[in-house]
Amino acid sequence: MEPTLSELLSPALLSRIGDFSLMARIAVEGFLTGGHRSVCRGYGGEFLQYRAYAPGDDLKYVDWKLFARQDKVCMKVFQEETNMRVALVLDASASMDYKGDGAVCSKFAYAAIMAACLAYLARRQGDQVGLFIYADKMLSQTSSGQQTESLGAMLAELSRIKPGGIADHSTAWAQASDYLKGRGLMVLMSDFHGFEDQLAKHLRMLRFGHRDAMLFQILDHDEISLPFNEATNFADSETDERIAATPSLVAEEYGQRMARFIESVRSDCLSTQTDYLLADTSQSIENVLSAFLNHRKA
Repeated sequence: MEPTLSELLSPALLSRIGDFSLMARIAVEGFLTGGHRSVCRGYGGEFLQYRAYAPGDDLKYVDWKLFARQDKVCMKVFQEETNMRVALVLDASASMDYKGDGAVCSKFAYAAIMAACLAYLARRQGDQVGLFIYADKMLSQTSSGQQTESLGAMLAELSRIKPGGIADHSTAWAQASDYLKGRGLMVLMSDFHGFEDQLAKHLRMLRFGHRDAMLFQILDHDEISLPFNEATNFADSETDERIAATPSLVAEEYGQRMARFIESVRSDCLSTQTDYLLADTSQSIENVLSAFLNHRKA
């Protein structure tokens, strides 16, 4: 039995494919075959398919030759072509290395899967793509003057990087902004831990520079649900600060604080007209790809 789309795009399956190029192609082509292809009706794109005429459709897209042969009014549908620049900005700090006991991959590995698929999808859409991976310094970046970069080279970088250090979001976002050179789309992938007080300011700076943005907040399911039962020593992976706690005693307050943290990030995005999606590492990346395509159609 063939896997469903959700199964095909699940981290459990995708994380087992060692080749990022192969993984991205399988995921994206499967996603598009599942009916999520981004199309527009117009010239300048690749012909995709016919569809039935609907009242109000622009008659200039009617295939009149087909009408003459078969007496059917059909509309030509074209796949959209763009030349927008897309900057994929990926947090590789130590907190992104977390992998819960029930998770199939770390937050960084999940983000790398997302980045690989978005890079493949954006290239397939005709966009120029730059990749920016950072922790306490830039670990990999596409130069601002570079028009295009081999997709294979970008995906190889994703497999090379090992997370560690404290996230310097400001430097990474500045480098990605230089690459966009004005209008373009910045896709931000991080857990955003410890950045709540600065996030809105940075998002406003992006919007002030006429750059569009999408933000994916990547969290392990353990961070959201706190499923532990026994007394546990919790450690901050970036500062190594430690605290002992009994989860059952702190679960209610923890849940409230986590909800406030997530809502704070979401609200900052809403106030700056930034698309937001919470990405739980236990879930299929179908929503991530759909969000990207929906943004491109808007």
